[in-house]
Amino acid sequence: MDTFDLVAERRRALADALEPLDDAQWRTPSLCEGWEVRHVAGHLQIPWALSTPRLIWAMLRHRGYDAANLRLSRELGERPPATLVAGLREHADNRRTGPGMPPESLLADVVVHTADMLVPLGMTTSAPPETVARILDFVMSSKGSSLHPPGGVDGLRFEATDAPWSHGDGPEVTGEGSILAAALTGRAGVLDQLGGAGLPTFRQRFE
Repeated sequence: MDTFDLVAERRRALADALEPLDDAQWRTPSLCEGWEVRHVAGHLQIPWALSTPRLIWAMLRHRGYDAANLRLSRELGERPPATLVAGLREHADNRRTGPGMPPESLLADVVVHTADMLVPLGMTTSAPPETVARILDFVMSSKGSSLHPPGGVDGLRFEATDAPWSHGDGPEVTGEGSILAAALTGRAGVLDQLGGAGLPTFRQRFE
């Protein structure tokens, strides 16, 4: 399946998961430090809610992407929950990516941020095996390497339990693919959902 089709599928699945949430759940702290669930949902609206000139202006105004992203995600996260859910559905097929980034970056973004929102709520984050493999391949690529936890992933073997995917050599770190992707992009909050002889070493790299 085309990667953009997988992105659309995951956006619609996330909308289905978010729609029943109550106000307290929308305001639950996510795995992204300082962000509530609603802020993460707001972040995912950026590709269709903000034009490129407005995004560039925000980066200039706030002196960098990270600060602009935080401010814009918080602003968009203040929209009514029904609007955030509708945005994911209505714009599921939006194909706007970051400059120079492949479609797999969008797929990783929606799946990892799904974990950011749903794991603290005790909800499932599973994705189809094909989706899991594409995300993890991207995360382990040169363009995804900057997302890894400090200290990197060298000397360890990572293996998904729900897809035919593995990477690296050494003591194993195993887990559901979407949870592995979250950990490999720096989410310490999912480490307890992983296993394997390599987990203690991997955990140390977050300290």
